Amino acid sequence: MMTAPLSQVPDENWVLEALDMVSALGTFRADQPRDVAPTAILSAAKPVLRRMLEFEQAAFLLLEADGLALRLVDAEPAGAAARLQAEVDHQVAAGVFAWAMQRTTPVQVPASTLPDRMVLLHALATRSRVIGMFLAVVGDTPAHTPEASQRLLSILLVQIAGALESAQLYQDIAVYSEGLERLVE
Repeated sequence: MMTAPLSQVPDENWVLEALDMVSALGTFRADQPRDVAPTAILSAAKPVLRRMLEFEQAAFLLLEADGLALRLVDAEPAGAAARLQAEVDHQVAAGVFAWAMQRTTPVQVPASTLPDRMVLLHALATRSRVIGMFLAVVGDTPAHTPEASQRLLSILLVQIAGALESAQLYQDIAVYSEGLERLVE
């Protein structure tokens, strides 16, 4: 069992175990319901994220169905949602959020709401579309998050985005299928 975040233990066994955790997160067994809610996927991902990245606060934001707005759907700790939303609002106004949304690697910038802290932003995106954004309040310097952790984080967040996209597609197919069944009856 892993005992310390990757930033503290850069040994090969830990990295291999982290890669196993990341790859396992993206697989859903056939006996699991196909209509997995986004909150269930994010809940499954949070312990892996916590093992991979040291953060004080974190949030997941998902695009609304119309694709025009993001909503904060998960904050850790839960009481930090308002502070994290204020940080998101600041980063949007500064143009950093849009820039980070187009990147496939983490972006670290100074936090606006917490002195002497950095904010890590990473898009939740698949090859076909952007799903949302992961935001984490990390240490006081960009170097606080090692390169290996950043790369594993990117792999993990691509897996999360893929799982979220698949869940949405399963839900869309179920709705479409129900509509066809009603037409046939």
